[in-house]
Formats: sequence, structure tokens, C-alpha cells
Amino acid sequence: MLVADPGRTCFKCHAKTEKEAAGAKSKHQTFTSGDCSKCHGPHFTKLKQLVRASGPDLCLTCHKGLKAELAAEPKHQPTDDCST
Repeated sequence: MLVADPGRTCFKCHAKTEKEAAGAKSKHQTFTSGDCSKCHGPHFTKLKQLVRASGPDLCLTCHKGLKAELAAEPKHQPTDDCST
């Protein structure tokens, strides 16, 4: 059980990420709320940056309505990973 604020816990080691995000024009709501573990596994995943899923599957875990929209749109590059 985590007793400290999750975002503060992550930023103890990831201060550079916190600083970069402070200057970003667009901020992901999950990130700004300090809920890093919605996208990242804090202890172990087999994927880079400890993300819980790869490519669009990660985003579509929460953004369920977007899946139908994407299916209706013509495909363009990048089609395998929209997060890069």
C-alpha cells in the first residue's frame, strides 16, 4: 500500500521529467494528477519506460471512445504506435 502521494514518489527520482512537463504546452490529465501508475508499472513490465501496454493499446485503455473513431478513419503513418 502506497502511503505517499504517487506523483511525488515518482518525481523523487524523475525530477527531470517533472521539470520538462512543467514547461509543456499540453499536459496529460493523468500525469498532472500524479497518477503515473495508470500508464506505467512502477515495479516491473517488459516494455520500455515500464509502460503497461504498447502503442495505441496503452491509450485506448482509458480513451475507449477513441477506438471507434480511429477504426473509422483512414490509416496513415505511424499506424503501429501513435505515441511516438
